[in-house]
Amino acid sequence: MKRYLIMISLVGFLGCDDSISPGEPGGPASVIDGTQTPGELGFEINRLETNAVGGNIAVYGETLYQGCSGTLVGDRLAVTAAHCVVSNQDEWTDEGADAILSSTTNWRFALGDDVEDPDCLFHAQSFHIHPEAVTMGGGFEGFDHDMALVVLEESAVETCPEAVPLQVNWEQMTDGMIGEELLQGGFGSLDGTFDFSPIRYWALVGLDSYEEDYLTLTDLDDGFPTYGDSGAGALRRFDDGSLRVMGVVSRHQVIGTMMFTRMDSYFDFVETIATEELICGSVDEDGICVDEFLVTCSDHGFTSVDCSLENCSPNCACLCDTTDECEADCACDEDCPVDAGVDAGSSGGNDNCSVTGGLGAKKGKPSLLALFAWVF
Repeated sequence: MKRYLIMISLVGFLGCDDSISPGEPGGPASVIDGTQTPGELGFEINRLETNAVGGNIAVYGETLYQGCSGTLVGDRLAVTAAHCVVSNQDEWTDEGADAILSSTTNWRFALGDDVEDPDCLFHAQSFHIHPEAVTMGGGFEGFDHDMALVVLEESAVETCPEAVPLQVNWEQMTDGMIGEELLQGGFGSLDGTFDFSPIRYWALVGLDSYEEDYLTLTDLDDGFPTYGDSGAGALRRFDDGSLRVMGVVSRHQVIGTMMFTRMDSYFDFVETIATEELICGSVDEDGICVDEFLVTCSDHGFTSVDCSLENCSPNCACLCDTTDECEADCACDEDCPVDAGVDAGSSGGNDNCSVTGGLGAKKGKPSLLALFAWVF
């Protein structure tokens, strides 16, 4: 049985007040009139990257409470909005009290298309909100420094081959990015009410402007976030192939615009929490194969390449088998491409090739009953 988290003080996921309409200034953030398939919006994103966008849920007994959205940005790290993990919402927003973080005991981060039938489910080890995260006044008029990192107990690399983490944007914003279209996905309301969608929906939003701490994104008539999308990321594809979280949904500014906490302005804060182990886990720049994808990790995070489409050009890093126990055929630094028929473990006559390891067989989806069982 699922219930929507209307009682904000219960676990502090929603970060919203039912006295504010989604379109009103100060209203928190769901994708209204969005789509379940991001490809329909003309934005290129592979299936592993798609599953990095998840939903925050809480489990109490046999009841699932659905709240904010978030993004997997490391092997054991997720990013969301600060107001999504504050438990004393009323006191924090109306009385200026210090934030009390939600308990990790019942919190879960669900990855996949459906939070009721997730591909992967993570437990929280700890929450970390920005040290200057504050509200701008009573009644959810807005938030400053509205971002939080969640350290996860499980390794995504070891337990969730259905998803690959995205990167937190680490490059400074430029005026040349203004006017670009960014992708945003989440599990919020489809009609501006508190009836959140268990199914992930996507929207295309326009980068209108940026300030020191926030991005202002506008409605392009391809869906728009509102209740329940708080903490979801605005995504941009970079020339190096990485898909990065440019900002996280924080609040409405005026009708048709949304304020996103700007990630590059808070990268120093991210680095205080995000160790190499939390970001990359066991994956390095040589990478591993997950089905047809080469997955690599550097200081800035993960990148995935669909070898079946790219043939590993221009980096010529890996050609992957499509068996359940996928391994790299060959990792090369020149003479690209390698013959796709080369067996795993063989250099195929290229002296620059070396074998790289791969993930094991996929794990099936946990059932909702199994999800409940994990609480006890």
